[in-house]
Amino acid sequence: MAWLLRIPARTLVVAVKHHARDKRVVALERSLEADLDRSASGFAAWLAAGQTSPSGQAERNEARYASATLARSAIALSRRLE
Repeated sequence: MAWLLRIPARTLVVAVKHHARDKRVVALERSLEADLDRSASGFAAWLAAGQTSPSGQAERNEARYASATLARSAIALSRRLE
């Protein structure tokens, strides 16, 4: 018979726990869409800042090749003079 009295007591405990839970605070919520837009625009700006035009890349590659060729020529010349 004691088990019959425990049923309403347990139901009351569950109801109190349910109402005591932390509830959602709408004032603290942020717009997911605004966060996504801000993130995407920041990412696009980061990508654009690091990229050069194809002609700029070609100029940079040519300069690297020219400096490497010049360095190899200087080394070869210094070895011949030794």
